[in-house]
Amino acid sequence: MGNAEFREVKELEALPGSAAHLWLTDKVFDELARSGNGPFVKTLARMLKNGLVLYEMGEPPKVKHEWDGVYRIGIRSSLFRLIGFYEDGTNKTHFICPDCFDKGGQQLNAAQRQRINVVARIKSENLWRKVNDGKYPRLVGFN
Repeated sequence: MGNAEFREVKELEALPGSAAHLWLTDKVFDELARSGNGPFVKTLARMLKNGLVLYEMGEPPKVKHEWDGVYRIGIRSSLFRLIGFYEDGTNKTHFICPDCFDKGGQQLNAAQRQRINVVARIKSENLWRKVNDGKYPRLVGFN
């Protein structure tokens, strides 16, 4: 894999008092907007309000740990998936989301596993960063 370039991530506007914050690249934001205000977006808003960590439980979990600290957010009635990681693994309030895809079936295919590996690399090599002394926007590296 070549050098990653940095891309800005922006906070998805959440309901007041939300327990979790979601930070998206423009690409992911556009893909999420494409899905309109359907079941995925409505469920995501509820998940952010309550806190993503609550949705790591259940069968199947809506927030599923894949590997190397990378999670996949999805719901059963939609094939759309957000791929990212928690900014801080201890409190899990900010989720950095550099990628997304439409899942084609029950199992991940090789291309989707590779995309998860890229997100794992972004996380493990700290290829994302805050700017302006911790103020927003945040940047994330992505190939």
